[in-house]
Amino acid sequence: VLDRLDDKRLALRIALRHNRVLVARDLLAEIYDTEYALKVRIDGIESCEWGVRLQQLMDAIAALVSAEVSRFPANVGHILGSRRLRSQD
Repeated sequence: VLDRLDDKRLALRIALRHNRVLVARDLLAEIYDTEYALKVRIDGIESCEWGVRLQQLMDAIAALVSAEVSRFPANVGHILGSRRLRSQD
């Protein structure tokens, strides 16, 4: 599962590089859903090796999203900054 998340991170980077924002949005929603499922279904994942790797992947994904969103003025919303992508929260 973590390898698939990493593959989706790479696909997200490519989608953003090619200005495929809707594809990036869908990938990001899938990534967030997978992260949520892992955290809910594996007790104590945060304190094990898998949890560390998951956090590193999510930090890298957050950096990609942050870089994309920061390209726009603060008063302009961005689809990747939407809270609805993390529907579990």
